[in-house]
Amino acid sequence: MEAVAKSKGNLEKMCRTVEDQLSELKAKNDENVRQLNDINAQRARLQTENGEFSRQLEEKDALVSQLTRGKQAYTQQIEELKRHVEEEVK
Repeated sequence: MEAVAKSKGNLEKMCRTVEDQLSELKAKNDENVRQLNDINAQRARLQTENGEFSRQLEEKDALVSQLTRGKQAYTQQIEELKRHVEEEVK
């Protein structure tokens, strides 16, 4: 009978240890899930922000292209005017 009581005590102690470990693992899992949700939310915000920056970059590239074409046209006009002035001076 004493051996049974001792075994029961050991089993109860092991059971408490396992329950404590389970509780600890559940807490760690909850924290990991919370961190994962935070990371996913941050990733979604960054993807949205990246999309906005990409759109802005495309707009700026289009503006640079337009300004470059305008500059080339003005440069060509200036060269034509210079030639015209040189011809009139002769």
